[in-house]
Amino acid sequence: GKKQKGGPPAAPPLPAGLGDFISQHEVPPSFGSWHEQLPARPNTGLLARWHTALPLIEAVADIEPSRAAACERVWVKRIERLVEMTPGLEVFHEELGIVSIALRRPGQRLALKDELRQVHKWMASDLSAFPCASAPSAAATPVFIGQPVVVGDFAILRLALGAELLADLHMRSLHDETDDAIVVQKLGWINANFDALYAWGGANLPFDLSELLGEGADGYCGELPERCKGIGKEVAYAQQTLRECDAICFDVDSTLITREIIVEIAEANGVGEEVQAITALTQGGGLPFHEALTRRLALMKPSTDDLQRELDAKPPHEILSPGVHECISLLRERGVRVFLVSGGFRQMIEPIADEIGVSRSDIYSNTLLHHEDGSFRCHCPDEFTSRAGGKADAIVDLKKKHGFRKVVMVGDGATDMEARDVEGGADAFIGYGGCKVRRAVMEGSDWYVHTFDELSRALRE
Repeated sequence: GKKQKGGPPAAPPLPAGLGDFISQHEVPPSFGSWHEQLPARPNTGLLARWHTALPLIEAVADIEPSRAAACERVWVKRIERLVEMTPGLEVFHEELGIVSIALRRPGQRLALKDELRQVHKWMASDLSAFPCASAPSAAATPVFIGQPVVVGDFAILRLALGAELLADLHMRSLHDETDDAIVVQKLGWINANFDALYAWGGANLPFDLSELLGEGADGYCGELPERCKGIGKEVAYAQQTLRECDAICFDVDSTLITREIIVEIAEANGVGEEVQAITALTQGGGLPFHEALTRRLALMKPSTDDLQRELDAKPPHEILSPGVHECISLLRERGVRVFLVSGGFRQMIEPIADEIGVSRSDIYSNTLLHHEDGSFRCHCPDEFTSRAGGKADAIVDLKKKHGFRKVVMVGDGATDMEARDVEGGADAFIGYGGCKVRRAVMEGSDWYVHTFDELSRALRE
């Protein structure tokens, strides 16, 4: 076709801050004035993101605008809720598909651009090797977010709804919030431990950090600074109850251990999707709990060989959540009796109890029954955890049997939280998000933790 006779159009003025995102390699040669103001080094991160996003562009383009806008609103509100529950983080601005976040530093000042550049670097790094404390599981996950943007005397970080997540929200209607929670959790943890991470040797800031952080930065000797007070409705109460309790009850799957045993057995037996569908129906109130358990087991048919195969593949000492042994030891030193209360299978939980020194008689769980040849027969219907509200009933039972004054429940799921919400049930509920983050549990917990080290620190206070 015909070209413009006057040559290429003149470049408009370079927008403020654009140099933080692009280089000379991302603009056409005709924009000569931009080239003079942009860095020569290629923005490889931007190029890599474009390369990854290209296959999704067509799929996203086919989404109806109203549907895309609805998905964006859902995601933005979700990020806002997570940020509001994370000390030190504040929503500065939100628009469709983008949430801008400011970080509060010591003295309640807002973080500067150079600090956020370092946060940006740490977010994209595996920080699981950080010494002196067990970092949350999110610390090991590289997270790529937008570069910091200066706003007046401080700076912000921007979380954007990418094409892949938008397509996922559109196609599935129900997006797993775990990834969103990991992003915000890691950001909050880095902010709370900025000075310790810096002293660890992971920063290269063009200013004296001690001037910004105040006393303590130069004198760092390997111990973490005081962490944020925590997430939850009654954090101080839950921590005090933990220190005063006679007994504590731990969920097993995705709490004491990093696995979901029922899911893994179902997948190994080729019925993973069917079992998860029944679980979803139950959580939505469409199926009674005891009937759901019966249906799932009828599909899975877990034989003694199936159970042994799972135990052999990942023995208990390999799947314990970090910090469990130390936490259990501290509880024992205080004379606290430890119970395991789980909807899982006794045959799989007993080896875990043995590993951490919990008596098998202090397990409340489901028991599988088998024929002489090892094939699955049924489950015992008399166990507390075979029915809805079973974990709460188990705690009521152990309180009556042993006369405990205060009992704490720790777990990752809604059934764990329910154990607190009945008369005679748990006196405090501590939600655990080290394996899976569930928003309802995070919001409903008296205290929400991501590591067992957080429990251990509270016990030492």
